[in-house]
Amino acid sequence: MANDVKLLLVDDNPMILGMLQHALAPFARVVSATDSADALLKAVDDPPDLVVCDYRMPGMDGRQLVEKLKSRPATANFFRDPDGEPGGH
Repeated sequence: MANDVKLLLVDDNPMILGMLQHALAPFARVVSATDSADALLKAVDDPPDLVVCDYRMPGMDGRQLVEKLKSRPATANFFRDPDGEPGGH
């Protein structure tokens, strides 16, 4: 199967991150990060099609990561509202 979708997984728990990588690798090109700061750098360098992020992480949590990604032009485009319009809530 061709992996045309780039998925960024973010979780501070290596066991959860490994399980998600293993489960999703057949369906997407998976890139992982163990914290939000690393995820932000990776997303800006090579924007993913989809982000799956842990909500509770030390330092910058998942909600803060999403807000930072939404505020940057290079990464704001993968947030959509239910109608498919940019800038999902």
